[in-house]
Amino acid sequence: MSANADLQRIFSRIDANQSRYIDRLRDAVAVRSVSAWPDHRGEVVRMKLTDGTKLQLPPCLLADLPSNANSDKKKTLLIYGHLDVQPAAKEDGWDTEPFELTERNGNLYGRGSSDDKGPVLGWLNAVEAYKEVRFLVIAPEEEALYDKMDFSVDEFKADNGLHGLLHASKHRWRFPSLSVHGIEGAFYGEGAKTVIPRRVIGKFSIRIVPNQTPDEVNAKVVAYCERLFRERGSPNQCRIIPQHGGRHWFSDFQHPHFQAAAKATKTVYGVEPDMTREGGSIPVTLSLQESTGKNVLLLPMGQADDGAHSQNEKLSKRNYIQGTKLMAAYLHEVGQI
Repeated sequence: MSANADLQRIFSRIDANQSRYIDRLRDAVAVRSVSAWPDHRGEVVRMKLTDGTKLQLPPCLLADLPSNANSDKKKTLLIYGHLDVQPAAKEDGWDTEPFELTERNGNLYGRGSSDDKGPVLGWLNAVEAYKEVRFLVIAPEEEALYDKMDFSVDEFKADNGLHGLLHASKHRWRFPSLSVHGIEGAFYGEGAKTVIPRRVIGKFSIRIVPNQTPDEVNAKVVAYCERLFRERGSPNQCRIIPQHGGRHWFSDFQHPHFQAAAKATKTVYGVEPDMTREGGSIPVTLSLQESTGKNVLLLPMGQADDGAHSQNEKLSKRNYIQGTKLMAAYLHEVGQI
């Protein structure tokens, strides 16, 4: 039997278990594993076995899938994911209860559905499909990336809530960005009030890019804010408190693992993948790369408008199931290296 036929059997197995996979995601979303909430810290490490038994898991759980007697001659693939999520509450503007998975118009709404419980379960579903199907596999630069890239200015504006772009589009993945996350202390109740707060706290973050470091950016931001405040001549005080930062991460997209992911994407979705850069900070990628000395690959399941850290976070049912197939296909391609 050909390798392609075996992979199709895996895909059929995944299709047959769609309902079970969605139920698993529903159970996972129901766990309020918000690491930023001290009173819910127990939820971060809570998990339930299939027989209903509850386990207290450590903050980091390392599991391995046993192989045959020749496993010492094979490569090891480390799959990393997280089960803790961002804070969420219905009053924040959610249309549904954030910790109750809601299926609507082909989308699965719930905190963690896209980041990162859905993808983590996708990997587990893919590995399970391999274990359940018996098969035998018989094996017989950067500028150029833009040529085949499927990029739409209109889609980019819609995904990011923009009204227009003032510059060439390609540079936007390569520049740092600043996001304001909230202002605390100002009056925000109904009606017009002339209340002047005694203290106001604002929080923002900056996504950095290659050739920038957190210390360098922190120093420049502090100096800039202090200079502007001095120019105001205000008798008030202004303090800028940098909290934490992580260095940028960039990987070799010519590595065989990336080529394997590209082939898997072509197999499942029928298109060549776009090699884009993502502003979301995942500091552990750099830590894993430096500590292991190995290539690190981010294999996506969701899409740009999933709202991973925002209200109404979602993961389309199609992306959940096809993404599980993508992960299975990637495992197949890596096995051919």
